[in-house]
Amino acid sequence: MRFFLLMIVIFSFLKANEDIDDLLGDYAQKADLSSQTVKESAGFVQIYTRQDLEKMQVRQLKELIDKIPFFRYQEDSYGLTSPFYEPYQPPVPNSVRVYINDRAITGIFTNDSLRLFGQMDMTFIDHVEIYLGIPSQSFGIEGAYYVMKLYTKDPSRENTTLLGTYFSSYDTASVYGYQADVVDDFSYLAYGSYTNFGRDDVKADNGNRLKRDKEYLSGYAQFQKGKHHIELQVITGNSDAFMGDSPDLKSIDPYFDFNYIYGGWYYEDPSSGWKIFANLTFTDSEYQDRTNPPDPLGYYEMDSPPYIGVYYEDHSKIDETFSDIQLKKTYAKECFKSETGIQARYKHFSFKDKPFPISSNYDTQWLLSFFNESSYILDTKHMITASFKVDRSIDNGDVKDKTLLSGRIGYIYNTQQWTSKTFAMYMDAAPVMQTYYTNRYYFHRDDDPEVEHGYGIASQLIYHPNQKQTISFMASRMYRENALYFAVDENNRPYYGNMSQKMDFTTLMLEYTYLFTPLTKISANFWESINSYCNDIEDDNTYGGMISFISTYNRLDMHGDLVYKDYASVDDPGFNLNLAMTYHYSRVLSMFAKGNNILGKALKQNYYVYNPVTNVKTTLDDVDVIDRRIWIGVEYQF
Repeated sequence: MRFFLLMIVIFSFLKANEDIDDLLGDYAQKADLSSQTVKESAGFVQIYTRQDLEKMQVRQLKELIDKIPFFRYQEDSYGLTSPFYEPYQPPVPNSVRVYINDRAITGIFTNDSLRLFGQMDMTFIDHVEIYLGIPSQSFGIEGAYYVMKLYTKDPSRENTTLLGTYFSSYDTASVYGYQADVVDDFSYLAYGSYTNFGRDDVKADNGNRLKRDKEYLSGYAQFQKGKHHIELQVITGNSDAFMGDSPDLKSIDPYFDFNYIYGGWYYEDPSSGWKIFANLTFTDSEYQDRTNPPDPLGYYEMDSPPYIGVYYEDHSKIDETFSDIQLKKTYAKECFKSETGIQARYKHFSFKDKPFPISSNYDTQWLLSFFNESSYILDTKHMITASFKVDRSIDNGDVKDKTLLSGRIGYIYNTQQWTSKTFAMYMDAAPVMQTYYTNRYYFHRDDDPEVEHGYGIASQLIYHPNQKQTISFMASRMYRENALYFAVDENNRPYYGNMSQKMDFTTLMLEYTYLFTPLTKISANFWESINSYCNDIEDDNTYGGMISFISTYNRLDMHGDLVYKDYASVDDPGFNLNLAMTYHYSRVLSMFAKGNNILGKALKQNYYVYNPVTNVKTTLDDVDVIDRRIWIGVEYQF
C-alpha cells in the first residue's frame, strides 16, 4: 500500500511541471534510436528505450529478465543466468537468443546466450527490444522462442566522455566509462569496465557454504566510417561455480576462469539494400572443482570391474570457436518489401584435462541458412507478412545431418485507434552440441535425440482511446513436439530422449499504459500461462504481472516497479519491488541510488542433486537468485 501511496504523491508533483516535461519529452522521443531499429512486423515486441534504461538504472542485462512476461529469472547449478534451467534436464534448444546489434551471442557447446552475458554491464547499450514467440526469420540462422536485441550507443550521436562508479551490497564495486567522438565521416566508441560483483553465500544443510561471487573486466569498441563499421569486444574474469559438480553438495570452492574475444566487420548500404557481416569469436574457460575423499566429485563408466570409477578433482578446460557470415538484400518497391539472406555459421569446441578419459570424435558443427521475409501493404490499414527459413546442420562425429525448417505468416491491421497482429508460426529446433556430447560420451548411447518441433498461433489487439492511454490484450496457443528430457531406461541407465506426447501452452496477457507527460508514465500487465505437459508430468498454471512507473521531476529521475510471479514449482509467489532515483546535480554530474528486491520477496528457486551410487537426493530450497541489494553511484560526463 505504501508503494501505491508514494506513486500518487509523486505524480501530484509531476503534474505541476507538465509543460517542462512535455518539452523535454518531445526531445527525448526524437532522439530515441529504438524508433529506427524496432521491427514491428517481426512479432510481439517490448521496448526498453534509452530513457527507460537510464531511469531504471539497469546495471546488468539480467535485471531485465525478471520483467519479461511468461519468463522467470533462474540460475543454473553454477550460478549463471539460465531462465529455463531444470536440474539434470538437457538445455531447451533455441529457447532464448541474444543479439548485440546484428551479432548473435551464443555459447558454442551449450548454445546459451545468457550464461556469460547475463552479467554484462549495460553502460554501452542504448536500448533493448524483446520479441516474444518465434519472431521473424530475418534475424538469421538458429531462431528462438524469445529474442533479445541489444543496440549499442551510436558513436556518431554520442560525442562525449562518461566516467562512472557504483557500490552495492555484498562488497560489490564497479568502475566504468566510455568515450565517443566524430571526425568528419569517422566515428568511434570505446568502452571499458571492471566489476567485482559480490553475492550472499548459500548455506547447504550439510554446512557447506556455496559461493556465487564474480569478477570481470570487459571492453567494447566500435569504429564507423561511411558504410562500414568494426566491432571488438573482450571479457575476462572469474566466477564462483556455486554448487559445483558434487552429487552431494560437497564441492570445495569451485570456480571458473573465462575469456571471451570477439571481432566483427559490418557493411550496410541503405540505397542498394545490401547488408553484409562477418565475425569471429574465441572463448576459453577453465573449471576447478574438488571434494575431500571419500566424498565423490563424480562418477564415470569403466569397461572392466568395478565398472564405475570415481574422481575427486576436476581441472578441465574448454576452448570454443564461433564464426558467422551473413549476406542480406532488402528490396522495396511501393507497397512491397522483401528481405532475403544467406548465412553460414561455424562452431567448434575442444576439451582439455578432463577428470577421466573420454574418447570422442565429435567437436564441430556447420550451419547453412537461407531465409526470406516479405510484407505487402494492401492499403493504409492492412498488411500481410510471411517469412521462412531453411537451416542445414552438418555435424561431425557421425551425428546425423539435419534440415531444419521454420516459418511464419501474419496479418497486421492498423488505424489511429486500433492495431491488431496475428501470426501463425512453426520452428524446428535441434538439440545443442552439449546434448549430443553428453548422450554419447557420458551416457554411452548410440541413438541421438530427435529434432523438436514448435508451432502455434498468437494474436494481439491494441487500443488507443486517446494519445495518453494504450490497452492491449494478447493470447497464444503454442505446442512442442518431441521435447527433450532426461530419463532412465529399463536397466536404470540415464539418457536424453524425446517425449512421446506433445506439450501445449496457452498464454494470456493484458497490458495498460498511461502517459501523463512524454517523460512520465505508469504501466501495468498481468499474464497467465496454462501449461499442459506429457509423459506423466503434472500440468500447472503460472501467473505474473508488473506495475511500474517512470518519471522526471526537475532534476530528479524516478523509477519503481513491482513484479509478481507465481509458479507451481515454488511454494510461495514472488513479489519483487525495485526503486531507482537519479539526481542530475548539473549537466555533467549525476548521482543515483536504487534498490533491487527491496522486500526480499522475489521468486525463489529450488535445486537438488542426486547421487546415483548411494541413491541419495540432496535438496537446496528457497534460494534467493534475485539479490536483495542497494546500489549507489555517481557519473561524470564531459
